[in-house]
Amino acid sequence: MIMKKNSLLFVPLLLILAGCATHPTAQFESDPEADITSYATFGLMPLPTDVDGVDPGTLMRLGPAVTKATKESLVSKGYTETTLEEADFSVAVTGKVVPQVEVTDWGYDPFYTYPRAGRWGRYHPYYGSSRNIDIDEYDEGTLIVQLYDASSKKMVWVGWITAKSFSSKLPTEEAVDARIREILANFPAK
Repeated sequence: MIMKKNSLLFVPLLLILAGCATHPTAQFESDPEADITSYATFGLMPLPTDVDGVDPGTLMRLGPAVTKATKESLVSKGYTETTLEEADFSVAVTGKVVPQVEVTDWGYDPFYTYPRAGRWGRYHPYYGSSRNIDIDEYDEGTLIVQLYDASSKKMVWVGWITAKSFSSKLPTEEAVDARIREILANFPAK
């Protein structure tokens, strides 16, 4: 009875952990020597002309959503948009998509072992079968927001979010908007 009770507690724990592992989380890093609190204005750098791993039309389709979400997020934090020449810091948004392969070896052999005439033998249900291994191919996309000090041209803050996709479908404008806002949520308000 004790074993059954413990195994029933284990199943919900696995489901919770699996749910957390699939949701991408925004991460960030800032230069501890930079005085970000002195910034008041920002300028948005032009988006890159191509993104590694995606078709050339992607930027044309999603670029306006990236620009709008970046500007709105920073304005809502109290910063004012201006030209790059007059800005206290500049913002660069980039991204990349990298194909990944994940191999999972489940650690067991599909062959059955059985006693035969006082010694152990192997039964091969399928001739030529091998270990139980799963291979998953997916794309891993990273969206990166970099902030540079205008006077020193040094990066002072970077935020990014990485997610894997098992489909070749492009993200929607709403999804891009949500990811940019999630990244910039970690940037200090004015």
